[in-house]
Amino acid sequence: MPPFGFRLRALVLRDRLPATETDGAIEVPYRKRHTALVIERGTSRRPDHLILRQTGFASEQEAWEAGQAAKAALRATGVATDVSMDLGPDLASTGIGQIVKDKIREELGVELRGDVHGVDVFDEEGPEVRYMRMEAEGSVSASLDDFVDTLGRFLESTSNTESDDRVQLASEVYMAAAFESSDRARFVTYITVLEILANRERRIQPALDMIQTAVDQLDSCEDLDPSAKQSLRSGLLDLQSESIGASIRSLAESMDTSKLDLGDCPIRRFINDCYVARSNLVHDGHPGSGFDLRADTPRLGRVAREALLSRLVYD
Repeated sequence: MPPFGFRLRALVLRDRLPATETDGAIEVPYRKRHTALVIERGTSRRPDHLILRQTGFASEQEAWEAGQAAKAALRATGVATDVSMDLGPDLASTGIGQIVKDKIREELGVELRGDVHGVDVFDEEGPEVRYMRMEAEGSVSASLDDFVDTLGRFLESTSNTESDDRVQLASEVYMAAAFESSDRARFVTYITVLEILANRERRIQPALDMIQTAVDQLDSCEDLDPSAKQSLRSGLLDLQSESIGASIRSLAESMDTSKLDLGDCPIRRFINDCYVARSNLVHDGHPGSGFDLRADTPRLGRVAREALLSRLVYD
Protein backbone atom coordinates (compact mmCIF):
# COMPACT_ATOMS: atom_id res chain seq x y z
CA MET A 1 0.00 0.00 0.00
CA PRO A 2 1.47 3.37 -0.96
CA PRO A 3 2.43 5.32 2.16
CA PHE A 4 0.89 8.79 1.86
CA GLY A 5 -2.51 10.37 2.37
CA PHE A 6 -4.01 13.80 2.84
CA ARG A 7 -6.56 15.35 5.18
CA LEU A 8 -8.42 18.49 4.12
CA ARG A 9 -10.23 20.53 6.79
CA ALA A 10 -12.60 23.36 5.82
CA LEU A 11 -14.81 25.60 7.95
CA VAL A 12 -18.54 25.74 7.19
CA LEU A 13 -20.99 28.23 8.68
CA ARG A 14 -22.82 26.64 11.59
CA ASP A 15 -25.76 24.39 10.68
CA ARG A 16 -25.55 25.00 6.92
CA LEU A 17 -25.28 21.21 6.58
CA PRO A 18 -28.37 19.46 8.04
CA ALA A 19 -27.94 16.96 10.86
CA THR A 20 -28.77 13.29 10.50
CA GLU A 21 -28.92 10.28 12.80
CA THR A 22 -26.10 8.58 10.89
CA ASP A 23 -22.74 8.73 12.69
CA GLY A 24 -19.25 8.35 11.29
CA ALA A 25 -17.69 9.00 7.90
CA ILE A 26 -19.65 9.39 4.68
CA GLU A 27 -18.28 7.68 1.59
CA VAL A 28 -17.98 10.07 -1.36
CA PRO A 29 -18.85 8.47 -4.74
CA TYR A 30 -15.44 8.70 -6.34
CA ARG A 31 -14.32 5.67 -8.33
CA LYS A 32 -10.58 6.33 -8.36
CA ARG A 33 -9.91 6.35 -4.63
CA HIS A 34 -11.53 5.79 -1.24
CA THR A 35 -12.74 9.22 -0.09
CA ALA A 36 -14.20 9.74 3.38
CA LEU A 37 -16.10 12.84 4.49
CA VAL A 38 -16.83 13.74 8.13
CA ILE A 39 -18.73 16.70 9.56
CA GLU A 40 -17.68 17.81 13.05
CA ARG A 41 -20.06 20.28 14.66
CA GLY A 42 -18.42 23.35 16.17
CA THR A 43 -19.14 24.24 19.78
CA SER A 44 -21.31 27.19 20.73
CA ARG A 45 -21.68 29.29 17.54
CA ARG A 46 -18.32 28.36 16.06
CA PRO A 47 -18.25 27.07 12.47
CA ASP A 48 -18.62 23.39 11.67
CA HIS A 49 -15.61 21.47 10.38
CA LEU A 50 -15.80 19.56 7.09
CA ILE A 51 -13.01 16.98 6.86
CA LEU A 52 -12.15 15.14 3.64
CA ARG A 53 -9.60 12.33 3.66
CA GLN A 54 -7.94 10.28 0.91
CA THR A 55 -5.16 7.71 1.23
CA GLY A 56 -3.03 5.45 -0.94
CA PHE A 57 -0.72 7.89 -2.74
CA ALA A 58 2.72 6.83 -3.93
CA SER A 59 4.52 10.02 -2.87
CA GLU A 60 4.13 13.05 -0.64
CA GLN A 61 3.99 15.29 -3.74
CA GLU A 62 1.20 13.20 -5.29
CA ALA A 63 -0.81 13.41 -2.07
CA TRP A 64 -0.28 17.18 -1.90
CA GLU A 65 -1.41 17.71 -5.51
CA ALA A 66 -4.47 15.52 -4.91
CA GLY A 67 -5.28 17.60 -1.83
CA GLN A 68 -5.15 20.80 -3.85
CA ALA A 69 -7.38 19.23 -6.53
CA ALA A 70 -9.82 18.23 -3.80
CA LYS A 71 -9.80 21.84 -2.59
CA ALA A 72 -10.85 22.96 -6.05
CA ALA A 73 -13.58 20.31 -6.11
CA LEU A 74 -14.86 21.46 -2.71
CA ARG A 75 -14.91 25.09 -3.82
CA ALA A 76 -16.94 24.14 -6.89
CA THR A 77 -19.25 21.97 -4.77
CA GLY A 78 -19.78 24.80 -2.32
CA VAL A 79 -20.83 27.13 -5.12
CA ALA A 80 -23.03 24.50 -6.81
CA THR A 81 -24.84 23.54 -3.58
CA ASP A 82 -24.75 27.01 -1.98
CA VAL A 83 -22.71 25.85 1.02
CA SER A 84 -19.99 28.43 1.67
CA MET A 85 -16.69 27.19 3.04
CA ASP A 86 -13.37 28.62 4.19
CA LEU A 87 -10.77 26.15 2.89
CA GLY A 88 -7.85 27.75 4.68
CA PRO A 89 -4.17 28.51 3.98
CA ASP A 90 -2.86 24.94 4.56
CA LEU A 91 -1.44 25.91 7.95
CA ALA A 92 -2.15 24.78 11.51
CA SER A 93 -3.90 27.40 13.62
CA THR A 94 -2.84 25.73 16.89
CA GLY A 95 -0.01 23.48 18.00
CA ILE A 96 2.21 22.32 20.85
CA GLY A 97 5.95 22.23 21.36
CA GLN A 98 8.18 19.64 19.70
CA ILE A 99 9.36 18.26 23.07
CA VAL A 100 5.79 17.40 24.05
CA LYS A 101 5.16 15.88 20.61
CA ASP A 102 8.26 13.70 20.89
CA LYS A 103 7.23 12.57 24.39
CA ILE A 104 3.76 11.54 23.22
CA ARG A 105 5.20 9.75 20.21
CA GLU A 106 7.69 7.86 22.37
CA GLU A 107 5.25 6.83 25.12
CA LEU A 108 1.99 6.38 23.18
CA GLY A 109 3.16 5.69 19.63
CA VAL A 110 0.99 8.56 18.38
CA GLU A 111 2.02 11.46 16.16
CA LEU A 112 0.21 14.55 17.43
CA ARG A 113 -0.22 17.17 14.70
CA GLY A 114 -1.63 20.66 14.66
CA ASP A 115 -5.14 20.79 13.20
CA VAL A 116 -4.27 22.19 9.77
CA HIS A 117 -6.85 24.50 8.20
CA GLY A 118 -6.60 23.27 4.62
CA VAL A 119 -4.51 20.38 3.30
CA ASP A 120 -2.19 18.28 5.48
CA VAL A 121 -0.17 15.36 4.04
CA PHE A 122 0.77 12.43 6.30
CA ASP A 123 2.74 9.18 6.08
CA GLU A 124 0.40 6.18 6.39
CA GLU A 125 3.22 3.87 7.44
CA GLY A 126 4.31 6.07 10.35
CA PRO A 127 2.76 6.23 13.83
CA GLU A 128 -0.97 6.77 14.23
CA VAL A 129 -1.80 10.41 13.44
CA ARG A 130 -4.09 12.44 15.70
CA TYR A 131 -4.98 16.09 15.26
CA MET A 132 -5.09 18.60 18.10
CA ARG A 133 -7.57 21.48 18.16
CA MET A 134 -7.95 23.94 21.04
CA GLU A 135 -11.72 23.54 21.15
CA ALA A 136 -14.16 21.08 22.70
CA GLU A 137 -16.69 19.73 20.23
CA GLY A 138 -18.58 16.64 19.18
CA SER A 139 -18.64 14.85 15.85
CA VAL A 140 -21.92 14.49 13.98
CA SER A 141 -22.37 13.38 10.40
CA ALA A 142 -24.75 15.23 8.09
CA SER A 143 -27.44 14.45 5.58
CA LEU A 144 -25.48 15.43 2.55
CA ASP A 145 -26.89 13.52 -0.42
CA ASP A 146 -26.80 16.43 -2.87
CA PHE A 147 -23.55 17.81 -1.48
CA VAL A 148 -21.77 14.43 -1.52
CA ASP A 149 -23.03 13.54 -5.02
CA THR A 150 -21.92 16.92 -6.35
CA LEU A 151 -18.51 16.58 -4.71
CA GLY A 152 -18.12 13.14 -6.27
CA ARG A 153 -18.96 14.58 -9.69
CA PHE A 154 -16.33 17.31 -9.40
CA LEU A 155 -13.74 14.87 -8.07
CA GLU A 156 -14.47 12.53 -10.99
CA SER A 157 -14.05 15.31 -13.56
CA THR A 158 -11.03 14.97 -15.81
CA SER A 159 -11.25 18.71 -16.59
CA ASN A 160 -9.79 21.46 -14.45
CA THR A 161 -12.86 22.34 -12.38
CA GLU A 162 -11.75 25.93 -11.94
CA SER A 163 -10.97 26.89 -15.51
CA ASP A 164 -8.53 29.68 -14.56
CA ASP A 165 -7.16 31.65 -11.62
CA ARG A 166 -9.97 34.21 -11.87
CA VAL A 167 -12.59 31.51 -11.33
CA GLN A 168 -10.70 30.21 -8.30
CA LEU A 169 -10.44 33.71 -6.85
CA ALA A 170 -14.12 34.43 -7.57
CA SER A 171 -15.10 31.18 -5.81
CA GLU A 172 -13.04 32.11 -2.75
CA VAL A 173 -14.51 35.62 -2.63
CA TYR A 174 -18.07 34.31 -3.10
CA MET A 175 -17.75 31.91 -0.18
CA ALA A 176 -16.14 34.59 2.00
CA ALA A 177 -19.33 36.65 1.66
CA ALA A 178 -21.25 34.20 3.85
CA PHE A 179 -18.82 34.89 6.70
CA GLU A 180 -19.35 38.67 6.56
CA SER A 181 -21.38 40.08 9.43
CA SER A 182 -23.25 42.88 7.64
CA ASP A 183 -25.44 43.23 4.55
CA ARG A 184 -23.29 45.97 3.06
CA ALA A 185 -20.07 43.93 3.43
CA ARG A 186 -21.75 40.95 1.73
CA PHE A 187 -23.15 43.22 -0.97
CA VAL A 188 -19.73 44.67 -1.86
CA THR A 189 -18.25 41.15 -1.80
CA TYR A 190 -20.85 39.83 -4.27
CA ILE A 191 -20.20 42.78 -6.60
CA THR A 192 -16.50 41.93 -6.40
CA VAL A 193 -17.25 38.37 -7.59
CA LEU A 194 -18.91 39.80 -10.71
CA GLU A 195 -16.01 42.22 -11.27
CA ILE A 196 -13.57 39.30 -11.19
CA LEU A 197 -15.59 37.23 -13.67
CA ALA A 198 -16.53 40.00 -16.10
CA ASN A 199 -14.52 40.46 -19.30
CA ARG A 200 -13.91 44.06 -20.39
CA GLU A 201 -14.41 43.99 -24.15
CA ARG A 202 -12.41 46.27 -26.43
CA ARG A 203 -14.39 49.21 -27.82
CA ILE A 204 -15.33 49.55 -31.49
CA GLN A 205 -12.78 51.07 -33.88
CA PRO A 206 -14.32 54.59 -34.22
CA ALA A 207 -14.17 54.94 -30.41
CA LEU A 208 -10.58 53.68 -30.38
CA ASP A 209 -9.64 56.24 -33.04
CA MET A 210 -11.09 59.06 -30.92
CA ILE A 211 -9.17 57.85 -27.87
CA GLN A 212 -5.93 57.65 -29.85
CA THR A 213 -6.43 61.23 -31.11
CA ALA A 214 -6.81 62.40 -27.50
CA VAL A 215 -3.63 60.50 -26.51
CA ASP A 216 -1.69 62.08 -29.37
CA GLN A 217 -2.88 65.56 -28.35
CA LEU A 218 -1.88 64.87 -24.75
CA ASP A 219 1.57 63.65 -25.79
CA SER A 220 2.18 66.88 -27.69
CA CYS A 221 1.04 69.08 -24.80
CA GLU A 222 3.88 70.93 -23.04
CA ASP A 223 1.82 72.66 -20.35
CA LEU A 224 1.53 69.66 -18.01
CA ASP A 225 4.18 68.13 -15.78
CA PRO A 226 5.23 64.53 -16.60
CA SER A 227 3.37 62.88 -13.71
CA ALA A 228 0.08 64.59 -14.63
CA LYS A 229 0.51 63.62 -18.28
CA GLN A 230 1.24 60.02 -17.36
CA SER A 231 -1.84 59.83 -15.14
CA LEU A 232 -4.07 61.26 -17.88
CA ARG A 233 -2.49 58.99 -20.49
CA SER A 234 -3.17 55.88 -18.38
CA GLY A 235 -6.77 56.97 -17.94
CA LEU A 236 -7.25 57.52 -21.68
CA LEU A 237 -5.71 54.15 -22.56
CA ASP A 238 -7.99 52.46 -20.02
CA LEU A 239 -10.94 53.82 -22.02
CA GLN A 240 -9.97 51.49 -24.88
CA SER A 241 -11.90 48.79 -23.01
CA GLU A 242 -15.50 49.08 -21.84
CA SER A 243 -16.11 50.11 -18.24
CA ILE A 244 -16.24 47.44 -15.53
CA GLY A 245 -19.88 48.40 -14.89
CA ALA A 246 -20.77 47.77 -18.53
CA SER A 247 -18.88 44.47 -18.54
CA ILE A 248 -20.80 43.31 -15.44
CA ARG A 249 -24.11 44.20 -17.11
CA SER A 250 -23.07 42.19 -20.18
CA LEU A 251 -22.13 39.24 -17.98
CA ALA A 252 -25.48 39.37 -16.17
CA GLU A 253 -27.48 39.63 -19.40
CA SER A 254 -25.95 36.36 -20.62
CA MET A 255 -27.45 34.44 -17.65
CA ASP A 256 -30.64 32.43 -17.33
CA THR A 257 -32.61 34.97 -15.29
CA SER A 258 -35.42 32.48 -14.51
CA LYS A 259 -33.29 31.15 -11.64
CA LEU A 260 -32.57 34.55 -10.07
CA ASP A 261 -35.97 35.51 -8.61
CA LEU A 262 -35.66 39.20 -9.46
CA GLY A 263 -39.41 39.72 -9.86
CA ASP A 264 -40.36 42.20 -12.58
CA CYS A 265 -37.01 43.98 -12.51
CA PRO A 266 -34.96 43.41 -15.72
CA ILE A 267 -31.50 42.03 -14.99
CA ARG A 268 -29.76 45.00 -16.68
CA ARG A 269 -31.59 47.53 -14.51
CA PHE A 270 -30.98 45.47 -11.37
CA ILE A 271 -27.22 45.27 -12.02
CA ASN A 272 -27.09 48.97 -12.89
CA ASP A 273 -28.86 49.86 -9.63
CA CYS A 274 -26.51 47.54 -7.71
CA TYR A 275 -23.41 49.11 -9.24
CA VAL A 276 -24.61 52.60 -8.38
CA ALA A 277 -25.26 51.39 -4.82
CA ARG A 278 -21.79 49.83 -4.72
CA SER A 279 -20.21 53.15 -5.73
CA ASN A 280 -22.19 54.95 -3.04
CA LEU A 281 -21.19 52.37 -0.43
CA VAL A 282 -17.45 52.49 -1.05
CA HIS A 283 -17.38 56.30 -1.25
CA ASP A 284 -20.05 57.33 1.26
CA GLY A 285 -20.68 54.22 3.39
CA HIS A 286 -24.35 53.92 2.42
CA PRO A 287 -26.09 52.66 -0.76
CA GLY A 288 -28.14 55.78 -1.44
CA SER A 289 -31.82 56.51 -1.00
CA GLY A 290 -34.36 54.07 -2.39
CA PHE A 291 -32.03 51.06 -2.45
CA ASP A 292 -33.12 48.16 -0.21
CA LEU A 293 -29.80 46.63 0.83
CA ARG A 294 -31.38 43.92 2.98
CA ALA A 295 -33.63 42.67 0.16
CA ASP A 296 -31.21 43.13 -2.74
CA THR A 297 -28.08 41.60 -1.17
CA PRO A 298 -29.40 37.99 -1.37
CA ARG A 299 -30.64 38.69 -4.93
CA LEU A 300 -27.19 39.90 -5.92
CA GLY A 301 -25.74 36.78 -4.25
CA ARG A 302 -27.87 34.61 -6.54
CA VAL A 303 -26.59 36.52 -9.57
CA ALA A 304 -22.97 36.06 -8.43
CA ARG A 305 -23.53 32.34 -7.80
CA GLU A 306 -25.15 31.82 -11.21
CA ALA A 307 -22.25 33.62 -12.89
CA LEU A 308 -19.81 31.31 -11.11
CA LEU A 309 -21.78 28.15 -11.92
CA SER A 310 -21.58 28.99 -15.62
CA ARG A 311 -17.77 29.04 -15.37
CA LEU A 312 -17.22 25.88 -13.34
CA VAL A 313 -16.11 23.02 -15.61
CA TYR A 314 -16.77 19.32 -15.24
CA ASP A 315 -17.33 16.47 -17.67
